[in-house]
Amino acid sequence: MTDYVKTLGGAEYHWCKNCSKYPSYIAERTTIRPEEHLCDECLANEGGDDCN
Repeated sequence: MTDYVKTLGGAEYHWCKNCSKYPSYIAERTTIRPEEHLCDECLANEGGDDCN
């Protein structure tokens, strides 16, 4: 199960822990993939199987 996380007031959801913008403090977490506001770097990592 994947966690989609963002910071308090953050605009994007992150799910790849190796993303350079992955938050160190998580204010919001969901296991349901959001339909919008997804991190471009996480999307790119996911597409190339580089998401950790």
